[in-house]
Amino acid sequence: MKGTEDTTKWTKKWTLKEHTKLVMDIDWAPNTNRILTTSQDRNAYVWNLEGNDWKPALVLLKINRAATSCRWSVEENKFAVGSGGKVVSVCFFDKENNWWVAKQIKKNAPHTSTITTVAYHPTDNLLMATGSTDFHARLFGTFLKDVDAKEKRGEFAQIKGDWNTQGWVHDVVFSPNGDYLAFVGHDAVLYVVECANASNLVAVPTNCSPFKKALWLSDSAIVVGGHDFTPVLFSSREGSWKCYGKAETTEKPKEEKRGVGTTVTTSTESQITSRHKNCLNSIAYYKKSGGKVSDFVTGSLDGRVLFWKVADLEKSVQGFQA
Repeated sequence: MKGTEDTTKWTKKWTLKEHTKLVMDIDWAPNTNRILTTSQDRNAYVWNLEGNDWKPALVLLKINRAATSCRWSVEENKFAVGSGGKVVSVCFFDKENNWWVAKQIKKNAPHTSTITTVAYHPTDNLLMATGSTDFHARLFGTFLKDVDAKEKRGEFAQIKGDWNTQGWVHDVVFSPNGDYLAFVGHDAVLYVVECANASNLVAVPTNCSPFKKALWLSDSAIVVGGHDFTPVLFSSREGSWKCYGKAETTEKPKEEKRGVGTTVTTSTESQITSRHKNCLNSIAYYKKSGGKVSDFVTGSLDGRVLFWKVADLEKSVQGFQA
Protein backbone atom coordinates (compact mmCIF):
# COMPACT_ATOMS: atom_id res chain seq x y z
CA MET A 1 0.00 0.00 0.00
CA LYS A 2 1.23 3.49 -0.80
CA GLY A 3 2.99 5.48 1.86
CA THR A 4 3.84 2.52 4.05
CA GLU A 5 7.60 2.26 3.90
CA ASP A 6 7.84 1.61 7.64
CA THR A 7 5.41 -1.27 8.24
CA THR A 8 5.69 -1.12 12.03
CA LYS A 9 5.02 2.61 12.08
CA TRP A 10 2.06 2.24 9.70
CA THR A 11 0.54 -0.53 11.82
CA LYS A 12 0.64 1.66 14.91
CA LYS A 13 -1.17 4.43 13.06
CA TRP A 14 -3.88 2.10 11.70
CA THR A 15 -5.90 1.62 14.86
CA LEU A 16 -9.47 2.40 13.75
CA LYS A 17 -10.17 4.20 17.00
CA GLU A 18 -13.17 5.94 15.45
CA HIS A 19 -15.12 2.66 15.19
CA THR A 20 -16.71 1.59 18.48
CA LYS A 21 -17.81 -1.91 17.45
CA LEU A 22 -16.66 -4.77 15.23
CA VAL A 23 -15.45 -3.73 11.76
CA MET A 24 -17.50 -5.70 9.22
CA ASP A 25 -15.79 -4.90 5.90
CA ILE A 26 -12.92 -2.94 4.37
CA ASP A 27 -12.05 -1.91 0.81
CA TRP A 28 -9.10 -0.02 -0.68
CA ALA A 29 -9.27 2.37 -3.64
CA PRO A 30 -5.87 1.85 -5.32
CA ASN A 31 -5.91 4.89 -7.61
CA THR A 32 -6.87 7.47 -4.99
CA ASN A 33 -5.23 5.53 -2.13
CA ARG A 34 -8.26 5.76 0.14
CA ILE A 35 -9.54 3.11 2.53
CA LEU A 36 -13.21 2.50 3.27
CA THR A 37 -14.35 0.76 6.46
CA THR A 38 -17.78 -0.23 7.77
CA SER A 39 -18.77 -1.41 11.20
CA GLN A 40 -21.49 -2.73 13.48
CA ASP A 41 -21.66 0.75 15.00
CA ARG A 42 -23.67 1.79 11.87
CA ASN A 43 -20.85 4.01 10.63
CA ALA A 44 -18.52 4.11 7.67
CA TYR A 45 -15.27 6.04 7.35
CA VAL A 46 -13.15 7.07 4.39
CA TRP A 47 -9.48 7.15 5.42
CA ASN A 48 -7.02 9.45 3.63
CA LEU A 49 -3.25 9.32 4.06
CA GLU A 50 -1.98 12.70 5.22
CA GLY A 51 1.74 12.61 5.80
CA ASN A 52 2.31 9.52 7.94
CA ASP A 53 -1.18 9.43 9.42
CA TRP A 54 -4.47 8.00 8.16
CA LYS A 55 -7.19 10.59 8.76
CA PRO A 56 -10.82 9.41 8.87
CA ALA A 57 -13.79 11.22 7.31
CA LEU A 58 -17.22 10.22 8.59
CA VAL A 59 -19.84 9.11 6.05
CA LEU A 60 -23.48 10.06 6.62
CA LEU A 61 -25.03 6.66 5.95
CA LYS A 62 -28.48 7.32 7.44
CA ILE A 63 -28.97 3.68 8.49
CA ASN A 64 -30.39 2.19 11.69
CA ARG A 65 -28.61 -1.18 11.63
CA ALA A 66 -25.04 -2.43 11.23
CA ALA A 67 -23.08 -1.52 8.09
CA THR A 68 -22.23 -4.99 6.81
CA SER A 69 -20.35 -4.59 3.52
CA CYS A 70 -18.74 -1.97 1.28
CA ARG A 71 -17.15 -1.55 -2.14
CA TRP A 72 -15.70 1.34 -4.17
CA SER A 73 -16.92 1.92 -7.72
CA VAL A 74 -14.43 1.48 -10.55
CA GLU A 75 -13.92 5.26 -10.89
CA GLU A 76 -13.54 5.55 -7.09
CA ASN A 77 -15.82 8.60 -6.92
CA LYS A 78 -18.58 6.74 -5.07
CA PHE A 79 -19.09 3.56 -3.10
CA ALA A 80 -21.87 1.29 -1.86
CA VAL A 81 -22.54 0.20 1.73
CA GLY A 82 -24.89 -2.66 2.56
CA SER A 83 -26.62 -2.83 5.92
CA GLY A 84 -28.78 -4.83 8.26
CA GLY A 85 -31.47 -2.19 7.78
CA LYS A 86 -32.52 -3.62 4.38
CA VAL A 87 -31.09 -0.64 2.49
CA VAL A 88 -27.99 0.06 0.41
CA SER A 89 -26.36 3.48 0.77
CA VAL A 90 -24.67 4.74 -2.41
CA CYS A 91 -22.26 7.39 -1.17
CA PHE A 92 -20.51 10.29 -2.89
CA PHE A 93 -18.46 13.31 -1.82
CA ASP A 94 -20.31 16.60 -1.35
CA LYS A 95 -17.68 19.23 -2.15
CA GLU A 96 -19.86 22.11 -0.99
CA ASN A 97 -20.14 20.76 2.57
CA ASN A 98 -16.87 18.76 2.50
CA TRP A 99 -18.35 15.44 3.60
CA TRP A 100 -19.53 12.09 2.25
CA VAL A 101 -23.29 11.71 1.90
CA ALA A 102 -25.53 8.81 0.92
CA LYS A 103 -28.45 8.22 -1.38
CA GLN A 104 -30.31 5.08 -0.39
CA ILE A 105 -31.68 2.24 -2.45
CA LYS A 106 -34.99 1.45 -0.79
CA LYS A 107 -37.49 2.16 -3.55
CA ASN A 108 -40.35 -0.32 -3.34
CA ALA A 109 -38.35 -2.07 -0.58
CA PRO A 110 -36.50 -4.50 -2.92
CA HIS A 111 -34.48 -5.96 -0.04
CA THR A 112 -36.47 -7.66 2.69
CA SER A 113 -33.55 -8.70 4.88
CA THR A 114 -29.88 -7.95 5.64
CA ILE A 115 -27.60 -7.09 2.71
CA THR A 116 -24.57 -9.30 3.22
CA THR A 117 -22.47 -8.31 0.22
CA VAL A 118 -22.12 -5.62 -2.45
CA ALA A 119 -19.95 -5.37 -5.59
CA TYR A 120 -19.37 -2.78 -8.32
CA HIS A 121 -18.92 -3.61 -12.00
CA PRO A 122 -15.22 -3.60 -13.08
CA THR A 123 -15.78 -1.21 -16.02
CA ASP A 124 -19.25 0.33 -15.62
CA ASN A 125 -19.44 2.93 -12.84
CA LEU A 126 -23.23 2.59 -12.73
CA LEU A 127 -23.79 -1.13 -12.18
CA MET A 128 -23.79 -2.48 -8.64
CA ALA A 129 -24.79 -5.94 -7.36
CA THR A 130 -26.03 -7.02 -3.95
CA GLY A 131 -26.58 -10.28 -2.10
CA SER A 132 -28.96 -10.65 0.79
CA THR A 133 -30.29 -13.05 3.41
CA ASP A 134 -33.67 -12.77 1.70
CA PHE A 135 -32.36 -15.43 -0.75
CA HIS A 136 -31.87 -12.93 -3.59
CA ALA A 137 -29.04 -11.47 -5.65
CA ARG A 138 -29.82 -8.24 -7.46
CA LEU A 139 -28.28 -5.89 -10.03
CA PHE A 140 -28.94 -2.14 -9.83
CA GLY A 141 -28.24 1.01 -11.77
CA THR A 142 -26.72 3.69 -9.51
CA PHE A 143 -26.63 6.85 -11.64
CA LEU A 144 -25.94 10.01 -9.61
CA LYS A 145 -26.34 13.28 -11.49
CA ASP A 146 -23.67 15.05 -9.40
CA VAL A 147 -21.13 12.26 -9.94
CA ASP A 148 -21.68 10.38 -13.21
CA ALA A 149 -21.37 11.72 -16.75
CA LYS A 150 -24.63 13.04 -18.23
CA GLU A 151 -24.34 10.78 -21.29
CA LYS A 152 -24.65 7.79 -18.94
CA ARG A 153 -27.88 9.09 -17.47
CA GLY A 154 -30.21 6.49 -16.01
CA GLU A 155 -32.69 5.95 -13.23
CA PHE A 156 -31.17 5.61 -9.77
CA ALA A 157 -31.95 2.27 -8.06
CA GLN A 158 -33.36 0.78 -11.25
CA ILE A 159 -33.37 -3.02 -10.90
CA LYS A 160 -31.49 -4.58 -13.83
CA GLY A 161 -31.76 -8.14 -12.54
CA ASP A 162 -33.25 -10.07 -9.62
CA TRP A 163 -32.45 -13.74 -9.05
CA ASN A 164 -33.81 -16.09 -6.44
CA THR A 165 -31.64 -18.70 -4.68
CA GLN A 166 -32.26 -21.40 -2.10
CA GLY A 167 -30.21 -19.85 0.71
CA TRP A 168 -28.55 -16.73 2.07
CA VAL A 169 -26.34 -15.07 -0.54
CA HIS A 170 -22.87 -14.53 0.93
CA ASP A 171 -20.90 -13.16 -2.03
CA VAL A 172 -21.46 -11.52 -5.43
CA VAL A 173 -18.54 -11.05 -7.86
CA PHE A 174 -18.26 -9.74 -11.42
CA SER A 175 -16.08 -11.48 -14.00
CA PRO A 176 -12.90 -9.60 -15.04
CA ASN A 177 -14.43 -8.52 -18.37
CA GLY A 178 -17.70 -7.56 -16.66
CA ASP A 179 -19.88 -9.76 -18.84
CA TYR A 180 -20.97 -12.08 -16.04
CA LEU A 181 -22.02 -11.94 -12.42
CA ALA A 182 -21.48 -14.90 -10.11
CA PHE A 183 -22.96 -15.38 -6.65
CA VAL A 184 -22.74 -18.06 -3.98
CA GLY A 185 -24.31 -18.72 -0.63
CA HIS A 186 -25.70 -21.10 1.92
CA ASP A 187 -27.24 -23.48 -0.63
CA ALA A 188 -23.77 -24.51 -1.92
CA VAL A 189 -24.73 -23.65 -5.51
CA LEU A 190 -22.69 -21.54 -7.93
CA TYR A 191 -24.87 -19.15 -9.93
CA VAL A 192 -23.56 -17.41 -13.06
CA VAL A 193 -25.64 -14.93 -15.04
CA GLU A 194 -25.03 -12.64 -18.01
CA CYS A 195 -25.21 -8.99 -16.97
CA ALA A 196 -26.78 -8.05 -20.32
CA ASN A 197 -29.34 -10.88 -20.20
CA ALA A 198 -30.87 -11.36 -16.77
CA SER A 199 -32.81 -14.44 -17.88
CA ASN A 200 -29.68 -16.38 -18.83
CA LEU A 201 -28.92 -17.83 -15.38
CA VAL A 202 -26.82 -20.96 -14.90
CA ALA A 203 -26.95 -22.84 -11.58
CA VAL A 204 -24.27 -25.42 -10.74
CA PRO A 205 -25.36 -27.53 -7.73
CA THR A 206 -22.78 -29.37 -5.62
CA ASN A 207 -22.66 -31.77 -2.70
CA CYS A 208 -20.46 -29.32 -0.78
CA SER A 209 -21.08 -27.47 2.46
CA PRO A 210 -22.28 -23.82 2.32
CA PHE A 211 -20.16 -21.34 0.36
CA LYS A 212 -18.90 -18.02 1.75
CA LYS A 213 -16.61 -16.38 -0.83
CA ALA A 214 -15.87 -16.56 -4.55
CA LEU A 215 -13.08 -15.31 -6.82
CA TRP A 216 -12.86 -15.26 -10.62
CA LEU A 217 -9.52 -16.74 -11.74
CA SER A 218 -10.29 -15.82 -15.35
CA ASP A 219 -13.37 -15.11 -17.44
CA SER A 220 -14.08 -18.84 -17.48
CA ALA A 221 -12.95 -20.11 -14.07
CA ILE A 222 -14.03 -19.48 -10.47
CA VAL A 223 -12.71 -20.64 -7.11
CA VAL A 224 -15.11 -20.77 -4.15
CA GLY A 225 -14.45 -21.20 -0.43
CA GLY A 226 -16.62 -21.94 2.55
CA HIS A 227 -17.43 -24.59 5.13
CA ASP A 228 -15.53 -27.36 3.33
CA PHE A 229 -12.23 -25.89 4.64
CA THR A 230 -10.65 -25.95 1.16
CA PRO A 231 -11.17 -24.18 -2.21
CA VAL A 232 -13.73 -25.63 -4.63
CA LEU A 233 -12.99 -25.21 -8.35
CA PHE A 234 -15.35 -24.40 -11.23
CA SER A 235 -14.70 -23.68 -14.89
CA SER A 236 -16.63 -23.25 -18.12
CA ARG A 237 -15.95 -25.02 -21.38
CA GLU A 238 -17.99 -24.04 -24.42
CA GLY A 239 -20.42 -22.18 -22.18
CA SER A 240 -21.09 -25.12 -19.86
CA TRP A 241 -20.16 -24.60 -16.21
CA LYS A 242 -18.99 -27.56 -14.15
CA CYS A 243 -17.69 -28.19 -10.64
CA TYR A 244 -14.33 -30.01 -10.79
CA GLY A 245 -14.12 -30.66 -7.08
CA LYS A 246 -12.04 -29.60 -4.11
CA ALA A 247 -8.44 -28.47 -4.14
CA GLU A 248 -7.57 -31.13 -1.56
CA THR A 249 -9.26 -33.84 0.45
CA THR A 250 -10.98 -32.86 3.68
CA GLU A 251 -12.15 -36.33 4.69
CA LYS A 252 -11.43 -37.63 8.14
CA PRO A 253 -9.12 -40.67 8.25
CA LYS A 254 -10.69 -44.02 9.07
CA GLU A 255 -10.59 -44.91 12.74
CA GLU A 256 -8.59 -47.92 13.83
CA LYS A 257 -10.44 -50.88 15.34
CA ARG A 258 -10.49 -50.80 19.10
CA GLY A 259 -11.03 -53.52 21.65
CA VAL A 260 -13.96 -53.59 24.04
CA GLY A 261 -13.57 -51.04 26.82
CA THR A 262 -10.79 -49.07 25.12
CA THR A 263 -11.13 -45.40 24.16
CA VAL A 264 -9.16 -43.22 21.78
CA THR A 265 -9.32 -39.44 22.11
CA THR A 266 -8.32 -37.25 19.19
CA SER A 267 -8.83 -33.55 18.57
CA THR A 268 -11.21 -32.43 15.82
CA GLU A 269 -8.40 -30.55 14.06
CA SER A 270 -6.15 -33.62 13.87
CA GLN A 271 -8.87 -35.51 12.02
CA ILE A 272 -9.08 -32.95 9.19
CA THR A 273 -6.78 -33.67 6.25
CA SER A 274 -6.96 -30.25 4.53
CA ARG A 275 -4.48 -27.47 5.29
CA HIS A 276 -7.22 -25.19 6.60
CA LYS A 277 -8.97 -26.48 9.71
CA ASN A 278 -12.03 -24.22 9.65
CA CYS A 279 -14.36 -22.24 7.40
CA LEU A 280 -12.84 -20.13 4.61
CA ASN A 281 -14.15 -16.58 4.95
CA SER A 282 -11.84 -14.75 2.55
CA ILE A 283 -10.37 -15.31 -0.94
CA ALA A 284 -8.25 -12.76 -2.82
CA TYR A 285 -5.89 -12.81 -5.77
CA TYR A 286 -2.17 -12.50 -5.07
CA LYS A 287 -0.59 -12.53 -8.54
CA LYS A 288 -1.90 -12.17 -12.08
CA SER A 289 -0.32 -13.28 -15.33
CA GLY A 290 -1.69 -12.71 -18.81
CA GLY A 291 -4.94 -11.32 -17.45
CA LYS A 292 -5.54 -14.40 -15.30
CA VAL A 293 -4.98 -15.06 -11.62
CA SER A 294 -1.87 -17.21 -11.19
CA ASP A 295 -1.76 -17.17 -7.37
CA PHE A 296 -4.45 -16.52 -4.77
CA VAL A 297 -4.73 -16.53 -0.99
CA THR A 298 -7.37 -17.84 1.39
CA GLY A 299 -8.15 -16.76 4.93
CA SER A 300 -9.91 -18.96 7.44
CA LEU A 301 -11.45 -18.91 10.90
CA ASP A 302 -8.57 -21.17 11.93
CA GLY A 303 -6.34 -18.09 11.88
CA ARG A 304 -4.33 -19.23 8.85
CA VAL A 305 -3.64 -17.43 5.56
CA LEU A 306 -2.58 -19.85 2.82
CA PHE A 307 -1.19 -19.34 -0.69
CA TRP A 308 -2.32 -21.36 -3.72
CA LYS A 309 -0.83 -21.65 -7.20
CA VAL A 310 -3.41 -22.11 -9.95
CA ALA A 311 -0.93 -24.10 -12.06
CA ASP A 312 -0.57 -26.65 -9.25
CA LEU A 313 -4.35 -26.98 -8.94
CA GLU A 314 -4.66 -27.57 -12.70
CA LYS A 315 -2.30 -30.52 -12.29
CA SER A 316 -3.86 -31.98 -9.15
CA VAL A 317 -7.58 -31.53 -9.93
CA GLN A 318 -8.52 -33.69 -12.91
CA GLY A 319 -10.05 -31.77 -15.81
CA PHE A 320 -9.81 -28.32 -14.25
CA GLN A 321 -8.43 -25.54 -16.43
CA ALA A 322 -8.41 -21.87 -15.51
